[in-house]
Amino acid sequence: MVYLGLLFSILLLLSWFHKNYNFIFIILIITFTCFMIAILEWKVERVIKGVSLISYGILFGIFVPKAIIPSEEFAKTLPMSVIDNLEIFKNLAIFSCSGAGGSIIANHAERFLSEKDTSPQQESRAVNYDKQFRALQHELTKTRTYLIYFSSAILILFLIILAMII
Repeated sequence: MVYLGLLFSILLLLSWFHKNYNFIFIILIITFTCFMIAILEWKVERVIKGVSLISYGILFGIFVPKAIIPSEEFAKTLPMSVIDNLEIFKNLAIFSCSGAGGSIIANHAERFLSEKDTSPQQESRAVNYDKQFRALQHELTKTRTYLIYFSSAILILFLIILAMII
């Protein structure tokens, strides 16, 4: 996912320098999503992953919009839809990453709380859900495969559009 995010980052820069504002926010959201998925799939401790997601949301929600539109004078030269879409993206980045990061940290804290508070009566009531977990894992694998195909199709579509623009 990191390589796909880097590819979309390059497409984002190219469309910005060519002043093609029609697709810039679609590419920005896809770039943001690719890197967010890469952080979610990162094999580190939950607290580090949660803090990384929150930091990533701040980076993409605050610093990237400031880099795209550095001053008020420059903002006046852009179409109003660009400013509105950037505000929507800023909120999306901050809220989604802070929510996901906070949930991961809370899940980490809950794991330690539940290990200390379990009583022998609660452990005896445990039910075996192996079949349901296997079915869920199979469905998640199918969904991930579909997402990979969808991402590839979107990438090919944007490359075709980029080739037509240039």
